Amino acid sequence: MRQSGRAGAAVLALFVGAAAAQGAAPPNLRDVADHELPPYTTREECFVLAQGDRIEYVFASTRPVRFGIHYRTGNADVAPVGRDAVGTDAGLFTAVLPQDYCLRWEAGAEGAELRYRLRAQRSAP
Repeated sequence: MRQSGRAGAAVLALFVGAAAAQGAAPPNLRDVADHELPPYTTREECFVLAQGDRIEYVFASTRPVRFGIHYRTGNADVAPVGRDAVGTDAGLFTAVLPQDYCLRWEAGAEGAELRYRLRAQRSAP
């Protein structure tokens, strides 16, 4: 693994450790380890979010991938988050509009192995 891959694995380990300390996994949690992305394929995880709801995410891949968060409106894809050629990322995305939001990873010519943890959180009433 390259240096960025090691850093990504460390970030992912910290996130997983913090979540484990909080107890049993809630139903809005998606935790995937060692998902194989063949060359030029994508992986998506989608959530229905209301305005103000959030998605906390962290991922690491063995090779750079294209990552984004998007939703559809009419015939268009709107991507409020987009990253090219990243091996790791973490963040907190807050929905501005009520939509079905999808996190997407796309492998390049060499494919990649992907690990991620996602948690959808409802906004406070």
